[in-house]
Amino acid sequence: MARKRESNRPGALVVSLDFELRWGVHDLVPPDGGDYRANLLGVRAAVPALLDLFEACGIAATWATVGMLMADSREERERFRPAVTPAYADPRLDSYRIATGESEADDPLHFAGSLVGQIRAGPRQEIASHTFAHYYPLEPGHDLASFRADLESAVAIARAKRIELRSLIFPRNQFNSDYAGVIAEAGFTVCRSNAAGWLHRKGAGAR
Repeated sequence: MARKRESNRPGALVVSLDFELRWGVHDLVPPDGGDYRANLLGVRAAVPALLDLFEACGIAATWATVGMLMADSREERERFRPAVTPAYADPRLDSYRIATGESEADDPLHFAGSLVGQIRAGPRQEIASHTFAHYYPLEPGHDLASFRADLESAVAIARAKRIELRSLIFPRNQFNSDYAGVIAEAGFTVCRSNAAGWLHRKGAGAR
């Protein structure tokens, strides 16, 4: 019986983290975070701890970051707001309906400029895009024009922070191959698709 030849190539552990705070669950939890608030605020301790661990162990990681988190203020976020926004059939999915505080100081659930800065300064850490407004590209009401506008805003606010986005991770596994051309036009060279298996299956139904 022939034996399988062993490979001398080292394995790889791929670490890809979604960094979104309440923008990732705004349709699921109340404005103050409700029972989930402690988890959201816990991110502020978890991010520095992870960065220390990654640096100590030489681990490279990709942080899929919602563009809105990068803003230092509500005024700055609105300055980068896309001209075209999605008209979801379910209005609860619309990030732009959310009233927020003025800045990270009074609203740590919707602003995270200081954490973005820490990630950017970490060795071997990549800040990627999780779209500007946690865009759902498989939900009824999505369209090409609003998706293009969202990516343009994500790229623009990142560049304002001296970050060049290369990788895109769709929120909630809603990978849409129909948008491949727009993704490339926006300058992305890497896009995370869905692995095989039920856990990573794509589809509408953001909840």
